[in-house]
Amino acid sequence: MLAAVTTAVLMVLPACTIGNVDDLRAEREGRASSTAPEQPLNDEIEQDSGPQPTTSDQPRETESSKEEPAPADFAGDLDSLIVPGTAIAVAGVGEAGAVSMPAWSTSKVPVAIAALRHDPANAQYVNAAISASDNAAAEAMWASMGEQAGSLTQAVLAEGGDTQTQVNTSVTRPGFTAFGQTMWSVSAQANFASQLRCIQGSESVVAAMGAASGQAYGLGTIPGAMFKGGWGPNTAGSYEVRQFGLVPAGGKYIAVAIAATSPDGSYEGGQALLNKVADNLRANLAEMPAAQC
Repeated sequence: MLAAVTTAVLMVLPACTIGNVDDLRAEREGRASSTAPEQPLNDEIEQDSGPQPTTSDQPRETESSKEEPAPADFAGDLDSLIVPGTAIAVAGVGEAGAVSMPAWSTSKVPVAIAALRHDPANAQYVNAAISASDNAAAEAMWASMGEQAGSLTQAVLAEGGDTQTQVNTSVTRPGFTAFGQTMWSVSAQANFASQLRCIQGSESVVAAMGAASGQAYGLGTIPGAMFKGGWGPNTAGSYEVRQFGLVPAGGKYIAVAIAATSPDGSYEGGQALLNKVADNLRANLAEMPAAQC
């Protein structure tokens, strides 16, 4: 998270850290101001090189009353929620869209949980890493786990029901963290979100996900949402933007993940697409199944 951004990356607006831009630039870290999303900083900067029940006396349910809509039916509905360049997944429903990208700062959620379980002293970094998406705080938690960082984070994913995603532990793009470049599908991410609150040590992380006021787009436009965003430029310089978390709906929470590739290459372009998907999702939340936890 503290690596120098190459000339090619500097040609695009950097992304993912929320904070005081002047101070953070003075520290040569990639951050983004919560009040100036048009100046996003790189999502992940490498640390080494510099710059968020029925009771028995009730009438027996009929077979039809117990039937839940088939996932395939919900998946059909999900197709109507996306727009070109986007993808969505809802736990217990399915997914729609064919967008693939690194986890970016959404990976800070399992990293933070793993770090807290490894050393409770890491609690000092949680709000900064999750609510403000501070890269230095996330790097500190990752570093605190030493060589176990990858396996401990992997264990958190597995506890959340994701046994397919492989945590990236080596730098694959100079200037970006290893864990931020983990390939995490929206489907696996939504299913992880569904079990997130049942994961040991997740409480403070989930609470911080509900305080991401500097990311008021996409899922952030839905009151009460607990989510984490991630964003950054792909190898061609075009911004990728994604979010996942829990969205309230009539006394329950829906586990969802959304992602978009900016149509014009800008961070703002990706935000606009996520706003459209979130608007469509909001209109259909009542039909979605509740998260497992």
